[in-house]
Amino acid sequence: MLIGAVAGHAGKYAPWSFAIAAVAMALTVGSYAELATRYPVSAGEAAYVRAAFQSRLASTLTGLLTIVVGIVSSATVALGAAGYIRQFNELPQSAIVIVVVAALGAVAAWGILESVLLASLFTLIETGGLVAIIVAGVHAGLPLGDVLLMPPPLGAAALSGIAYASLLAFLRLHWFEDLANVVEEAKVPHRDIPRAMVLTLVISTALYLAVAVIAVAAVPVEQLAASDAPLSLVFRAVANVSPGHHQRHRHCRHAQYDPGANDHDRPRRLRHGAPRRPAALCRPRASKDRNAAGRHRADRRCHARAGAVRSFRAAGRRHLRRDTDHLRAGEFGAAAAAA
Repeated sequence: MLIGAVAGHAGKYAPWSFAIAAVAMALTVGSYAELATRYPVSAGEAAYVRAAFQSRLASTLTGLLTIVVGIVSSATVALGAAGYIRQFNELPQSAIVIVVVAALGAVAAWGILESVLLASLFTLIETGGLVAIIVAGVHAGLPLGDVLLMPPPLGAAALSGIAYASLLAFLRLHWFEDLANVVEEAKVPHRDIPRAMVLTLVISTALYLAVAVIAVAAVPVEQLAASDAPLSLVFRAVANVSPGHHQRHRHCRHAQYDPGANDHDRPRRLRHGAPRRPAALCRPRASKDRNAAGRHRADRRCHARAGAVRSFRAAGRRHLRRDTDHLRAGEFGAAAAAA
């Protein structure tokens, strides 16, 4: 979801916004890595402020601000998840957000182990999706190098848009305080926590920078900014996947089993008096060629198999009728001879 908002403000220079956010986040990661090893406690920011200023009020305010940041971030993630979930159903966005927040809150209340396992699963799914977009974008032959090396203009409007978009990108990369809050779960915190923070920053920056380059190179900026599921839009563009391809096959399957459908609304081969296509042959086939020519060839092969099955059945009926006539003629001849 944030890739669309970033592209909406920075335009073709969205990769620069992610680069600026990564540089700013590197300073934060260095601070957290140092403080997490000196104060390996789960209070995180509140504990650091308490140790620095010896003020309980400042520590409490820092903890409350951390809660506010978590609420805003959770709301952003829930809205983004609702946008992608609605690609598969037509449920209201508010209902999806409530279910997502309630489910994740229940897992968080269940225990730290269950929360970490679920977060790891979601991380693998998200990383797999980003890698799939990157691989498809590389094979699509997009001018990625030109977009990546395009210098931003020096105008005030362009630079302010890039700066504002970098704040949104910073929101996507700011999860490092969560590692500080689970520092007590690490066996060797002074070694594991800094390494985990640095690796997370490097991998996240590389993935989001590559996806941002592919997104602005493959999809117009206006469409990215207006989409509720921009990464899905980017994948369809670089992988040449048509969202209506499966709808056409689903209509084919439903039309042959719907006796109350209007005859003019059915496909021509399923109208009254037209030969029916066997149901097993109406299922969509996976085709390596996603373009229109590939689908046309797949349809021709499917029709050829259907015609062969009908011809085989008609030939069988003719042979059965002929054998029956021969048997009847033989019985009548035997009866006449006996008489």
